[in-house]
Amino acid sequence: MKSRLLTICLASVAALSAGQVQAQQPAKIGLVDFARLQREFYRTDLERKSFQAKRDEERTKIEARRGKFKELLDAQAGAQKKLKDPTLSEDAKKKVVEEATERQGQLQSLQQELLELEGKINAELAAKANEVQKSLTEEIYNTIGEVANAQGFDVVLNRTFGINGVPTVAFSSDKGPGKLADLTAEVGKKLNSKAPAGWSPPKEAEADIKP
Repeated sequence: MKSRLLTICLASVAALSAGQVQAQQPAKIGLVDFARLQREFYRTDLERKSFQAKRDEERTKIEARRGKFKELLDAQAGAQKKLKDPTLSEDAKKKVVEEATERQGQLQSLQQELLELEGKINAELAAKANEVQKSLTEEIYNTIGEVANAQGFDVVLNRTFGINGVPTVAFSSDKGPGKLADLTAEVGKKLNSKAPAGWSPPKEAEADIKP
């Protein structure tokens, strides 16, 4: 009985000791520069170009209607000038007034159309920008997780995002046991493994997709 109790005690001590050793092992922590990853991600560049093309296309529609609006305004100004002509007959004046009245209605309708179109386009572009940004962010974070898991990291900190733009990591040692491994290059390489042939990051790429 004493032998059995001794065995149980020894086993308990061994388990506690193992737990203490395990508890004393520090977490493996890494760093990434999210802003750099997003800036140098081939999809960010491609999505931005696609988004800008869509934005320019929609703005062309608006500019066409603004051009028509200006034509009508110029015609109204011309009508006002005609009405001041003392040589203009009464019948001619009547016709000018009728045409001006009709144009005024067109101006009001076109102005309302412009307001609605601009609101619709801006809302669609904002929604598209959010959708693209979310997709890019998810892919980047998923890739960070894949690289971190493959190398046994417990935590990966982001050195670029934080409250009011302040980096989450203000300082990290680059030497000694406290050094945090920077996984940015490895994650970036994995992200761009499917980039089109010949693609290279733009020299001055924006980090966000903006309407």
